[in-house]
Amino acid sequence: MSLMLLPATTADDTATKSCAKPHCLDSRQIFHDGLKHVEISHAGMRYLLSITQHNKLILTKI
Repeated sequence: MSLMLLPATTADDTATKSCAKPHCLDSRQIFHDGLKHVEISHAGMRYLLSITQHNKLILTKI
């Protein structure tokens, strides 16, 4: 899965303003189409980024 950085363009002004910098990702760009888990590879290690039932993010080493 490749991730493309896109400007945050949503109806939610708060999310757009908080993610106005070029290296910022709105979580909706990652968790689109109902995704609840995303696997991330970093420095040879694997991690799982998840959204909880309470809409919090959790990063777990797998």
